[in-house]
Amino acid sequence: MIKRLLDLGTPGLLFPMIQSVEEETTVIMQIETIDALERAEAIAAVGGVDGIFFGPADIAAAMNIIYDKKEHG
Repeated sequence: MIKRLLDLGTPGLLFPMIQSVEEETTVIMQIETIDALERAEAIAAVGGVDGIFFGPADIAAAMNIIYDKKEHG
């Protein structure tokens, strides 16, 4: 459900009725397009973002490259 909302372009999400939380929650952004790849440093600099995951198959598809997991790990 969360992925669908983010894919639709929602600018933020609110999680109501949270009763507890781990001491620290990690926020990782997934980079999947050429535009996002070009903005990766700016995305990483957003407050609260702990890391970035690069989706190699998605980025390859955006670049019209066939991603071969056997070849690229």
